[in-house]
Amino acid sequence: MKQNIHTPNIKDARAEFMTLRNGVAVHKQTDMFSPYSPAWLITNEDIRWVSGTTSDEAKRVLTVCGSGDHPIFYAMNGAQNVDTFDLSFCAKALMDIKTTAIQKMSYEEYVPFLYDLYYKTPDELPTLQRMLGDMPRDTAYFIKNMGNCMMFSHACNPDSYKEHLPTAREYAQIQRKIHKPFNFIWSDLCQVNTKLTGEYDVINLSNILDYIQKPETVHNILETMGKRLRPGGWMIAQNGYFGISKHHNTYYTASKKFESWARIGTLPKEKNKANTELIAVLQRVR
Repeated sequence: MKQNIHTPNIKDARAEFMTLRNGVAVHKQTDMFSPYSPAWLITNEDIRWVSGTTSDEAKRVLTVCGSGDHPIFYAMNGAQNVDTFDLSFCAKALMDIKTTAIQKMSYEEYVPFLYDLYYKTPDELPTLQRMLGDMPRDTAYFIKNMGNCMMFSHACNPDSYKEHLPTAREYAQIQRKIHKPFNFIWSDLCQVNTKLTGEYDVINLSNILDYIQKPETVHNILETMGKRLRPGGWMIAQNGYFGISKHHNTYYTASKKFESWARIGTLPKEKNKANTELIAVLQRVR
């Protein structure tokens, strides 16, 4: 799927932010997830482990964009074609910043640059301004016009998830494998299926289902997205522990409902250990 060109509406984007006395604009947080809500700077998921579970099979991948770390780690683990999606354009902007920085910075430069993205606005980062010409046009346009906005400071500071940053060795692998922007589909989970073509080896929904209460909605998403898998393909339906526990009965009933074409279960990060991280997985069998 070729790179889509998006045109963010700056008026709508700025309406989601409020400018403080010091001139810095912060998100109003009237809705936790919106078309321009700030992105998490670093994923709070162990995407290193999750992407590695299907590394031998994941050649064509669809994954949530989030902080940009999901597509980056899938590419590091051998995915040749990675499509991403997200409700917020800030997620795309952060992903494009990271993929551009990876090609231009040493590891020793990259990590402190990420911290600066959390604590400073784009206008306060000359290094970022110099990279805009190498980014997709829609992202460069967005950053230029949202320069005083804190767009990458959602939730906790980077130290809370620094173990999910790539290591120096992983960074060298990533530099060898990422040479162009990832394709981005600007959409929420309920609509993204209408914008897809073809089948995927792996679909990663991250922890989006944590925020869905109704079992029938979860079932509809699993069925719709599951039909986008090739036979034998895998869906990472949910990541975590407590969220999966909350949906335990939902997944059990889904396994009965979809038994003619899919298998559903959970995979622990550490076997024989209580409260270990889990992923809920669906495999299309026919």
